[in-house]
Amino acid sequence: MVNRGVGAFVCFVIIALDITAGILGIKAEAAQNQEKHLRLWLFECKEPSQEAYRLGFAAIVLLIIAHVLANLLSGCTACSHDEIHKASTGRQLGVGAFVCFVIIALDITAGILGIKAEAAQNQEKHLRLWLFECKEPSQEAYRLGFAAIVLLIIAHVLANLLSGCTACSHDEIHKASTGRQLSLLSLFFTWIILAVALGMLVIGTKANHKANASCGLSHHHFLSIGGILCFVHSLFSIAYYVTATASVHY
Repeated sequence: MVNRGVGAFVCFVIIALDITAGILGIKAEAAQNQEKHLRLWLFECKEPSQEAYRLGFAAIVLLIIAHVLANLLSGCTACSHDEIHKASTGRQLGVGAFVCFVIIALDITAGILGIKAEAAQNQEKHLRLWLFECKEPSQEAYRLGFAAIVLLIIAHVLANLLSGCTACSHDEIHKASTGRQLSLLSLFFTWIILAVALGMLVIGTKANHKANASCGLSHHHFLSIGGILCFVHSLFSIAYYVTATASVHY
């Protein structure tokens, strides 16, 4: 059951990464076509698009992660949590380094998307008075915020699924080693940060999922704060993964 759960989640992550990479590639093309250009048969002169560059680069990174993840776990004869810990040191280091890289990449991408969603939202017309504001919704901010939410959740589930927790009761925590206690402390902070970051991103994203302008409490900086917390989430997720896996061996 554990192996099936891990396999299903790995498939979901690979599909999500590839689909996100494809969407970013298409959006990069759209951003590039918005710039001035002159085409004559196979030749053209055009202005570069920084937006297209960033989206294209993000698509490349996600595609590489999806490909390496598929090949690493498919060609690996020790893919369950217990089997990975019984594998050779070289394989453990390779798997561990790649897991850390994927978690960091997902969280950083989620953070960047959250900040870009805030920027897209601020480009719309709005009127603010203290804690209240009237503004036009931004479909671009909604899509970017939604993508940030998905990537943050994937990074969190991946970190928790591959790290595991074998000492979760009150007595077991007090009897656990220092390394295990540090891993549980890191786990606690990852959940707290996840809750706050998700709350910020969901509120900011939902505010842009409307057809017409609306008035209410200001959601200013919710998306950017949620994006910044994604960066913080990556730090504690890596700390949790490293301490959890290390405590099993030492």
